[in-house]
Amino acid sequence: VITKGGLSVTITKNIWVSESSATCISPTFSSSTTNPTCFGSNTGVINITNPIGYGGLGNITYQTWTGIPGTTIPSLTTNVNYPNNPSSAILKNTMEGDINGYDNIGGRLIGYIIPRTTGSYTFWLASDDDGELWLSTDSNPANRVKIAEVLGYTDSKQWNKFPSQKSAAISLVAGQKYYIEAIYKEGTGGDNIAVGWAKP
Repeated sequence: VITKGGLSVTITKNIWVSESSATCISPTFSSSTTNPTCFGSNTGVINITNPIGYGGLGNITYQTWTGIPGTTIPSLTTNVNYPNNPSSAILKNTMEGDINGYDNIGGRLIGYIIPRTTGSYTFWLASDDDGELWLSTDSNPANRVKIAEVLGYTDSKQWNKFPSQKSAAISLVAGQKYYIEAIYKEGTGGDNIAVGWAKP
């Protein structure tokens, strides 16, 4: 709320958040004044609609599986509890997992991205230990392809240790929903996973 000279201005953005994406729904701009002669009434509402319909931050699902030794992705994906019985599953508002929290754990971040601009995007993955980053050509997980990986380990958000951490340039369309998945496997010592991207 901003008040000056008897005029109060309130800006409200209504955001719907699903498990893995956010949609801005009809943000409203409301103005009111103590002097009715300015506007003809005490309050007024102007509705503003985002031209694409999407924006802001959403949530990504972060799943973990505990008590699994090994540092390779297959040591997680061949476990009887993967993928349908995680030890935990929470929502996060950044594409980043826990840092230095556990040993013998595997995890993945799954959800959707919705670009606001059509163009070429580049993605990066950091993880400890091994990690893989997958992106679908659309909203269907079955169409995902691996675009980056870590073979070994990196520090948290260390984007440039291995050339394989960086994807090729990928063309994405504004307003289109794309399934994204990052998976990692931690043995002992430090652990982390994070995904970054560069927009057009």
